[in-house]
Amino acid sequence: MSYSFARHETFHIRTGWLRKGLKAIEKNNHIFLETIPAMDELGIGKNMISSLRYWLQVTGLTEEDYDSNRQKIQEKKELTGIVLNYDEYFEDPSTFWLLHFNLCRNKEVATTWYWFFNHFNYLEFDKELFVEELINYIRRTGEEPPAKSSLEKDFNTFKRMYLYDPEDNNSPEDSLQSPFSELKLITKVDTDTYAVNRPSIDTLPPRILFYSLLLSLEAGTKSVNVEEVLNQENSIGRLFKLNISLLYEYLEKLQEIGYLHLDKHAGLNSIQLRELSQDKVLEDYYGIKK
Repeated sequence: MSYSFARHETFHIRTGWLRKGLKAIEKNNHIFLETIPAMDELGIGKNMISSLRYWLQVTGLTEEDYDSNRQKIQEKKELTGIVLNYDEYFEDPSTFWLLHFNLCRNKEVATTWYWFFNHFNYLEFDKELFVEELINYIRRTGEEPPAKSSLEKDFNTFKRMYLYDPEDNNSPEDSLQSPFSELKLITKVDTDTYAVNRPSIDTLPPRILFYSLLLSLEAGTKSVNVEEVLNQENSIGRLFKLNISLLYEYLEKLQEIGYLHLDKHAGLNSIQLRELSQDKVLEDYYGIKK
């Protein structure tokens, strides 16, 4: 298993970056390989260009391929078309829940993000604990950890990306702010200590959670066990930091909507899926919002 660390060039995703990058790709789908034109078009430096290229891919908005001339190009993925159609300016926080889910499933190219939401079980942490536990995880998987400085760069970027601090989050127009901070998954306990928070139905809409559930399952799956949904690697339970009571709250709401049937008879605790189209679920959500 190969892992990747600090590929973000120490830059977190900033407000406006993703839309700006996608619009640039529409004009020139190999712009990220042309440093000077990219800097002119996007108005950011060379290292930021590399960072934005990375973030567009690991959040599931773009993928790289080759054109007929064997030139590497950026292509928008299917999710991107839906998001741009309904939330062109990336103003809906739910869009970032979707991107968070994509990002944290990327074990090989966003290893720290994958590890934190799948395997880090502390509800409070500081930099020392974060880095120490990440090193332990890498060693347990039989890999040699990279330089500690690389993991510290990941910690700093992770913190800037997710930390919600009311004192720093007053201006949504602040170009240094990360839109992922509005998910409020990480908050400050004191100067150097941070807390992991759970979402609520008000902050993470049920339809967005259900889309993520469908995305986490093999295509065509019609039934799944509650325990798997809560605890399996890359499950909605893991990546959204749910507990069992919150998961059932979501499932009961989704049952009311008609997307699933929750079977609790004879201790089965199974979920029968009634809606299997990921696209329809997203279109339902954004259509209602619009």
